[in-house]
Amino acid sequence: AHAHRERQQAHVTVVAPEPADAVLEIELRSFPAQRRVSWLLDGRPLGVLEATADWRRYTLPLGRLRAGESTVTLGCVSPATVAGDILGNGDPRLLALAVGDWTLD
Repeated sequence: AHAHRERQQAHVTVVAPEPADAVLEIELRSFPAQRRVSWLLDGRPLGVLEATADWRRYTLPLGRLRAGESTVTLGCVSPATVAGDILGNGDPRLLALAVGDWTLD
């Protein structure tokens, strides 16, 4: 079960040189349709967003980061989908969420 859950999550590691308030600007695309995505900072739930099947930029306020590394986790609420079942191309990968460019402000 652990491996299955991991396929439904994306992790972004951010590094703050000193404690600071931060906002993550991130491009996301869900597969194959809209999905509810929870986002957490170092395992602490911060919110839920509705990701669309088209690339879109989302603003995620992270609050106060500690100095050093922190992990932002994006987790899809619904199970991942076998790509080939939708695309008809035999692709066996389980897909749920794609992460594009991101910046930390």
